[in-house]
Amino acid sequence: MHLNPPERQLANELAYLVADKMWRDLGRNSTDGEVYNFGQSNYEAGCRALNLVGVYQQGNHYTVHKVVVPVDAVHQHMASLEIVSREALDELLSAFIENYVSYDCTLSGARRCFLVHQNLAKVASLLVTNGFAEKHQDGFKWTEKIGPIMKQWYIWDENGECRAERDQVLREETAARMAETLPWLVRRKVKAALRIRNYPAAVNILSKHWDGEQWLSFPFISKAKSGARNRIDIVVLKLLVQKLD
Repeated sequence: MHLNPPERQLANELAYLVADKMWRDLGRNSTDGEVYNFGQSNYEAGCRALNLVGVYQQGNHYTVHKVVVPVDAVHQHMASLEIVSREALDELLSAFIENYVSYDCTLSGARRCFLVHQNLAKVASLLVTNGFAEKHQDGFKWTEKIGPIMKQWYIWDENGECRAERDQVLREETAARMAETLPWLVRRKVKAALRIRNYPAAVNILSKHWDGEQWLSFPFISKAKSGARNRIDIVVLKLLVQKLD
């Protein structure tokens, strides 16, 4: 089944953005007009999608691709194609999400509303037109239609929750519990470091007194006896420092 005009516009913009990402990351190491994708998932997805629309052509190995159409000519090339398959649109969208959400993090994979950089404003508008996102007063929001791709790349879990958002909530809860149970002796040392804005020292103090499960008033003795290892999440530590500052 052929793409309708809005889908075709989306495919054209996605092809440009994926080609731009591939060239920015892989172009500097190109040889004789060929790029090597390192067998890395996001680059493999990008090269595979660009093959389907004739921007790339696979070489003598699945990791090597000939750049047939340079980035600055992709828009013109896509507009000249008589047909763009639905498979190509699906692969371009998948490659776009993996590269711009998972790897570049220039686009959010969150379920809540998010802001879009000006460079991605056009594609965001086209995603809305094609039902993959919604425009809200405070930004954009993904719809369920994008769900299969988000789940494919493990950005959303099997229940449709954003893993990064869920992890952030858990970290916030952990930092709050740690703040509530922080021994007064350790708190005093941290507060002293924060008074002079010595954040690295504050983080170091907290790290030394945490064994991954509980606070230790005398870490050198306690850790030696228990063999405990410090497994604290650095993001949790930063959240904790913010709560104590």
